[in-house]
Amino acid sequence: MYASRTLAAATLAMMVVACADLIAQSDAPLWESRGSGPFVSSNETRIEFAADGRSMLQSLPEAFRRWDASTGRLLSVVPYAYGTLMVTGSSYSPDGRYILRRRGYVLELLEATSGDTVKTSVYNTRDSYQFSRDSRMILATSGNRITFLSVPSLDRVRQIDGENLAGSVLAPDGRELLGIDLGIVVQRDASTGAEIRRLAGLGGVQQIAYALGSETIVGYSGQWLAMWNARSGERTSLMLDRPGFPAPKLVMNSGGRYAVTLSMNHATGDSTMRVWDVLERRRIRDFAVDVRFPLRAVALSPDEKSIVILDDGGTISVIDMGTGRVIRRFATGHPMYAASIASSHDGRVVVTGSHRGELRVFDAADGRLLQTLQIASYAIINELDITSDGTVVALSIPGGSDAGIHILSLYPADSLYFKTGSAGALDIAPDDRHIAMARADGSIGIFELRTGREIRRLPGHPGGVTCVEFSPDGSMLASGGADLSVVAWDVATGELRRMFSGHNGPIVDIVFSRDGREIVSAGTDRRVIASTIDGGQRLLRTMPESVHSLGISADGRSVLVGCTAMHGLDFSTGSITRNFWDHQRLGYGVVYVDKHPSTRVVATASSDGDVVAWSIERRLSAGNDEAGRAVVVAPLPADESITIALPARSRGTCEAMLLDARGVVRGRGRETDPLVASLRLSVSDVESGIYLLVLDADGERSTHTVVVVHPGRR
Repeated sequence: MYASRTLAAATLAMMVVACADLIAQSDAPLWESRGSGPFVSSNETRIEFAADGRSMLQSLPEAFRRWDASTGRLLSVVPYAYGTLMVTGSSYSPDGRYILRRRGYVLELLEATSGDTVKTSVYNTRDSYQFSRDSRMILATSGNRITFLSVPSLDRVRQIDGENLAGSVLAPDGRELLGIDLGIVVQRDASTGAEIRRLAGLGGVQQIAYALGSETIVGYSGQWLAMWNARSGERTSLMLDRPGFPAPKLVMNSGGRYAVTLSMNHATGDSTMRVWDVLERRRIRDFAVDVRFPLRAVALSPDEKSIVILDDGGTISVIDMGTGRVIRRFATGHPMYAASIASSHDGRVVVTGSHRGELRVFDAADGRLLQTLQIASYAIINELDITSDGTVVALSIPGGSDAGIHILSLYPADSLYFKTGSAGALDIAPDDRHIAMARADGSIGIFELRTGREIRRLPGHPGGVTCVEFSPDGSMLASGGADLSVVAWDVATGELRRMFSGHNGPIVDIVFSRDGREIVSAGTDRRVIASTIDGGQRLLRTMPESVHSLGISADGRSVLVGCTAMHGLDFSTGSITRNFWDHQRLGYGVVYVDKHPSTRVVATASSDGDVVAWSIERRLSAGNDEAGRAVVVAPLPADESITIALPARSRGTCEAMLLDARGVVRGRGRETDPLVASLRLSVSDVESGIYLLVLDADGERSTHTVVVVHPGRR
């Protein structure tokens, strides 16, 4: 599936070709790194498992995401709908078939896979809802009333009236109800609502649960954990958790054996999480957790072998209950709106910026999250670019104490080269030596990338510069402005080469054609216009919705337009040749397109926080890339080694290094005979993925991208 990103010269296995064709013929993403939703920073989110443990539902205000619990794959989405709210208590039926939500006084039962409405019912209880263990009943509670609703009809089966009934919990066997009245645990008959008893021995109870089926009752005050015999009401245990525990939380499955107590606000060393065995009535282990506080949601798996945490970084971590070790992480997209995206020219990494001042680095081969850098606190990174080798990032933050353009290194992480005082549009030159930046006075400065020394100032645009872009050879700079114009500048002299009009609104984005002869621009007027450097101009298309970003495909044949989805336009005719619909999105916000995809795969980032990669070709093939360099698909199945075609050299010595996306050397090779035209490099210990090959021949260094594909491995 990675054949589309390859670079140097070897045999292409039939297995890889077949896989590539399947992907190319589908509009499904090549990989996806989904976010956990732009409202994850609020406390209005929850995670619930289906009883079989195979899926779990993440509830957000007005939306839901359903995940495969074993792989972290996103299964289905119920997108945002205005006026809808997740219910308090339980939204996911234990059989995994239904999702419950409400819209005002209307209760809606949805099919979990499709999100289609199964049944609606007008109902005025808003406090709390709970599915019965067999998914055939819903317990709806308010302050003075409990109503039992059948599933899926939502018909009222029976009703109980009384006092202080809000938040009542149904026993797993359905015979009793459990509630809290002024900090005291109260047992009631589930048929009549009549009070059975009040449980003595602990006041100030905040959370309650049934354990060991319906035999034991657990109450938690935030400092003390108490257990009672559900049949006699006798207190069987009282254990001190910890005085002054910040934002205490009890996590249990109804009828389960184990309880977990923790702080939702911050870590507390090696005992951040405490695991209690209800059967043995003792605390059995403590452990620390490698997550970002405060925590937003916590749930136990049905088999009680793992605990799932949604943290403040938006990542969902699955943690082994026995060891505290992180088993897997997913939802590694942005927890709030993504606002910018770029990829390295060598095709190894994708970087994205968010509304939280956060920079995330992904492996371009499979979407794995490699790094997360907190650049600023809750500030927008609205402009972003990365050097060809993926080691230096330039980003713009328009407001707050960290406002300005930051130039920093990814290796080592967050090592700052320099920072300017003004924020605006930016672009790194193809040679990675210079950067163009919009200035607050409407001019454009060209700076040395690693020193910050300004070497040239261009007049810019009255009213401000909205976007800048170097030509592929770096000789020209194009800029767009609030004055509705696009200008081409000579980088060496600073002279204006050509000015273009044609837009009826400020320029949103610009991109050069791959040959550098045309500038494609988009404005707030929704027009996409191609202007040639010699003065010609043509309207490619007027888009039906607002345009937010532009890109150009690696072969130069398609203009990529980011609206609420990405659209591919034929560069010659302007016709739409491909629509990249993401059917797993939460909403219909902005899609940002990688401006310069270096391969036949393009990544997008959306206001949902999702980062998704797409194939932009119908067929994939080996051969040469756009720069004329040979393509290598590696390895050969037999010996798990790759053959590298070596450049001509006089002295004979040629050294090769294989680097992963983190810059770690994964393989080395050396050839000293000038008559040998190739070098074999073993990749048996290298995982499948995209790597950077550095060749040093007679002191001349070149870089290439190698895709390692191990048949039979993932």
